[in-house]
Amino acid sequence: MTTVNTFNIGNVVLPGDGYPPLAAFKIPVTLDLVSALFLGHGKSLITKDFAPGGGRADIFGSPVAAAGYTSLSGTSYLQTKAVETAAMSFLIVARKTDPAVASGFIGNLIQGTPGGIGIYSNANADSVMANASRAGTTSGVTAAVPATPTAWGMYSLVVPATGQMRLRNHTTGAGASNASSAAREVKGGRINVGGIPYSTIQGPNQMSLPFIWKRAISDAELDQIVAYARGLVAGVGITV
Repeated sequence: MTTVNTFNIGNVVLPGDGYPPLAAFKIPVTLDLVSALFLGHGKSLITKDFAPGGGRADIFGSPVAAAGYTSLSGTSYLQTKAVETAAMSFLIVARKTDPAVASGFIGNLIQGTPGGIGIYSNANADSVMANASRAGTTSGVTAAVPATPTAWGMYSLVVPATGQMRLRNHTTGAGASNASSAAREVKGGRINVGGIPYSTIQGPNQMSLPFIWKRAISDAELDQIVAYARGLVAGVGITV
């Protein structure tokens, strides 16, 4: 009788670096999803984008991959292929690692008009903030939610082309909005993860998940993705 080794998959040793979770192939909200990175499963995986047609992210500086997350900053970050659009949504699982400095989690936010879009936390802050440029508003419009930025948290930002911008801390349940009636004014350019181009928001952070959509996702869709992300990061030891 001949024995067949059905597990012979070549020169591969398990477990090891760079094996995505099965959940990476089961993201529940994929309509207009333009970037989905899984940053807690080894350095060889951090540039692999699981959004449909997402393409690989580019590495700048020296991000450091660890179990469950990747350490990033304003000088060591990832740049996705996702480009800023008038309507956008972000969901991240992240934390600051130095409370005394401002840290940018995601976006292309920069000084100037228009200034782009982003989620960040200021120096010595007890909050996480978001900003999105609007026509006729030099500094953009801002929302802030109470948070412990040095603890793991899950945050979402939903920005329509016109109307209310919504920032939420899904770890605490806190939410904030800015109901500017001005239309979004798009700076353009690609969206960064772990470091934004704003010169005074350059501090270090750790990121496990960043997701980006090129539209304002609905509350029902947000509930789905939050439940999914919470379960996924729990698998690498992060409670949010």
